[in-house]
Amino acid sequence: MQEVAMALGRILVVDDELDVRKSIGFILAKAGFDVIEAEDGEKAITAIRSDDNPLMVDTIICDLSIPKVNGIETILYFRAQFPSVPVIVLTGKPYLQTAVAMFKQGVVDYLIKPVEPEKLTASVRQAVELHKHFNDKFVVRAEIEEKAMLNEQTATQNALPSRERRRQCRRLEDAKLLQRQRELEAARCISLALFQRTNVNELMEQVLRTALEVIGAEAGSILLADPVRRQLIFLYVIGSKAEVLHGAAIPWDKGLAGAVFHSGKPVVCSDIGQDPRHFSLLDLLTDYKTTDMIVLPLKRWDGNPIGVLEVLNKRQGRLDQDDMAILTVISALSAETIEQARLFEEAKLAEIVRLLGDIGHDAKNLLTPLVVATQMLQLELNELFSELPPSGASKAQASHERCNEVIAVLRGTTTRLQNRMKEIADCVQGVTVPPEFTRCRIAHVVNYVFKALGTLAGERGITLRTEGLETLPAILADENRLFNAFYNLVNNAIPEVPAGGSITIRGHAEPDAGVVVIEVADTGRGMPPHVRAHLFTSRVISRKPGGTGLGTKIIKDVVDAHGGQITVDSDEGQGATFRILLPLCPPGCAVPTGESISGKA
Repeated sequence: MQEVAMALGRILVVDDELDVRKSIGFILAKAGFDVIEAEDGEKAITAIRSDDNPLMVDTIICDLSIPKVNGIETILYFRAQFPSVPVIVLTGKPYLQTAVAMFKQGVVDYLIKPVEPEKLTASVRQAVELHKHFNDKFVVRAEIEEKAMLNEQTATQNALPSRERRRQCRRLEDAKLLQRQRELEAARCISLALFQRTNVNELMEQVLRTALEVIGAEAGSILLADPVRRQLIFLYVIGSKAEVLHGAAIPWDKGLAGAVFHSGKPVVCSDIGQDPRHFSLLDLLTDYKTTDMIVLPLKRWDGNPIGVLEVLNKRQGRLDQDDMAILTVISALSAETIEQARLFEEAKLAEIVRLLGDIGHDAKNLLTPLVVATQMLQLELNELFSELPPSGASKAQASHERCNEVIAVLRGTTTRLQNRMKEIADCVQGVTVPPEFTRCRIAHVVNYVFKALGTLAGERGITLRTEGLETLPAILADENRLFNAFYNLVNNAIPEVPAGGSITIRGHAEPDAGVVVIEVADTGRGMPPHVRAHLFTSRVISRKPGGTGLGTKIIKDVVDAHGGQITVDSDEGQGATFRILLPLCPPGCAVPTGESISGKA
């Protein structure tokens, strides 16, 4: 085994199986790590508390099923006593609920036995880098302060009396100790705050609040990168006019945020007016004057950036290098935890997709008798009405037409459900079905939506209206997807509209721009800024009991698939208006031979 001084890090492996401990030790030793073994929780706790080896562990790997003090209790002890030391769970229990509980307690990874050597080594390396970055920060800071103190002492030694020199040395030592205490307190606060949460939004809020409290600053924000749109998105903001910036985006090469995101180097600006990189447009939009600012990169363990952390306007004095040193500790721990939470949410989503596949399979089986029964009902009704006496023909005809209309809605809805179930099955299998663009009329699609939701709206005393849809030209579109989009918009609006209110879908064409404009307006209660800011994203907030909020994300995906745009205008108490721009012909889609999108066949 390599000498401790030469090792990449010291790893404590806790597992009651000797073969497992030896195999993990062999893998990690080969990768350059020093390994300590413990066969149960009691010995693990004793090893890490030993006076001969205090806090000399960079990462802990712990099984859950171990004797004496069990794995969960052991992990809870480590997290409480040594919050800066990363813990990796290595277990044979592939249970989602257990993984959720462990991530909530602050473990950085949850590995299932048997684990591939490459995956184990990568996870350990990532954890050790996180811990060492935390520790090295204090070492480097101490060396810089020591040199600065020695230089200052040398420069003033001949100019001051010996008593004054001793006082100055004590003041410098006190200042150094105070800064070290501030950094340790920042690390303690952020560790306690982060390792109790796995929700990304909660994590970002806690990171920002902790940063502002420790530094004593007025405002701040966390911006995460959107690689597709090459933007930095304000995902969490604290301060005056914060609601204006929630969900806003800036080009990721603009301002101090863009400079730090691309360089990966933090920037402290004690006088923002002297830095031409400051994106002053944001101050104009929020009517907020920025005087001083620190911007730090948020990086994954491999060095790739995921966003930036901004802190603005220190309450007492100006932001300086000491503040940046403290914030560097916070950002280093925060970025990895945010990324871990994001990966955890992806893992939950993968589990949901698998369950959704099972549900979709059952739903398809349940739909089969419904489709058959609808067809049989249609045949029976046709036969029944054909045998009625002529005396009641007019009344029977009206009744027959109403029955046919209801059955048509049932058949259309079951067909759409079958199509959606197929899309779910394709999604579970990793297959993406491209849109099927054909000649389509918006009025026809909306008519089907109103038929499907008309009864629900009528029971609530809500009027469904259309304006100008019949005059719209035909467009090339995927009719099923448009139905899903308009269905979700109307269905989402119905619970928000009081009795006596209305939902109106209106439209007009803009021939010069080659688009049709459709507005879905309701007279409901409107949306607060924090709900509107996350609309059309995976972090959308639902206000319906039991709702997921993903309906609006589906709408956005449908509009994007058609090369269109969607915006929303809403204030609390003022209803909401969704404005959709759809091209007459989606980008890269040719008009089929013999068809027209000018409104003429």
